Amino acid sequence: MSTALIPGNAYGTLNVRSSSNWSPDCSVVYSQINYKKGNISSANASSSWHALTADDKQWVTLSSPVPVEFHQIQTQGRGDDDLSQWVTSYKIRYTEDGVNWVDGQTFQANTDRHTVVTNTLCPPIVARSIAIHPLTWQGFVTMRFDALYRPIKHTITKTGLVIDETQKFNSGCPIGDKYSEHVIKFDKPFPRIPEVICALTQIDCAQDKNLRIRVFAKDITKEGFTFVFMTWFDTKLYGLRGSYVATLDQ
Repeated sequence: MSTALIPGNAYGTLNVRSSSNWSPDCSVVYSQINYKKGNISSANASSSWHALTADDKQWVTLSSPVPVEFHQIQTQGRGDDDLSQWVTSYKIRYTEDGVNWVDGQTFQANTDRHTVVTNTLCPPIVARSIAIHPLTWQGFVTMRFDALYRPIKHTITKTGLVIDETQKFNSGCPIGDKYSEHVIKFDKPFPRIPEVICALTQIDCAQDKNLRIRVFAKDITKEGFTFVFMTWFDTKLYGLRGSYVATLDQ
């Protein structure tokens, strides 16, 4: 998995909301770092998010459907040439469940409207949503911004039991390799081909013969695989049980 940080606002991988907007043309749609509409005058709309009121009750949130690891916050002033407006300090809040919010750090932000100021979260914050709450500002509550994050590795796991009742091994004949195959279908396909580990959990065997047995997986696909019991020479087996674990790191 890549270790590069993902700018969620710039890439559109985080859902961005705000407490208020001065107008539809001043919303978080125009809030990406280095975004500039190319207007001659800001009267045509804002090259940034522009809150409806200038007070400390304004905020923006950047949210993921699943928890991610937030590492940095970036802010920048308004991009319009005829206005000097930027946020000079802010605090962050975050939530992992979308209900319970935790107060985070307070940061110094911008001193002009061009420079991108990056503040690093130490330690990184695991959350579904992170909020930026402007505390102080120059001119008005307006900014371009982003949250840089890294996905968290998720492991999909499926397990199961396999019982062999074929009686293919109970005579020890013919002498040589003998197999009993069981086709396993996952209840839901994996996104990619998983890794499958097979194990023995119970053996019922004859005492007068050496015990020789092996289990393994073959024909592994996203939808399932074949669980194989194997023995050889003259081993006699009357009952077998096995288990499997199929995993995929996301």
